[in-house]
Amino acid sequence: MFTTTVKYAIKACVFLAQVQHENRLMGIQEICENTQTPTSYTAKVLHRLVKAELVHSLRGLHGGFRLVPKAQDVTIKQIIIAMEGNALFTTCCLNSNRCSATNPCELHHAFEPVLNRLSESLATISLDSAVFA
Repeated sequence: MFTTTVKYAIKACVFLAQVQHENRLMGIQEICENTQTPTSYTAKVLHRLVKAELVHSLRGLHGGFRLVPKAQDVTIKQIIIAMEGNALFTTCCLNSNRCSATNPCELHHAFEPVLNRLSESLATISLDSAVFA
């Protein structure tokens, strides 16, 4: 359901939420070892999370990454949007470029409420609730 980029972003954020109580920056190697993700790909993902202001980074010898907001304030939907924009919640399930509310495809009206519920549901799942459930 999710792209590799979104999966890696969620894994990285979940790990950062799990260690948030340590109140320290986590190095890229430590994040990758704990999430079992490749370093170069994960570094790009983390950079996008930094740009979205979900993760803070500091370069240098004692640098690393940490969540900016508290884990209870970051939702899975925010992570998805930071990585992919709103496409998951707005793109036609048939990948039709011609599909829209004014020119719907065959499945548009059937899937529109499903996508709306998915969006609403993912907006209610915080990292905190996912990690400490």
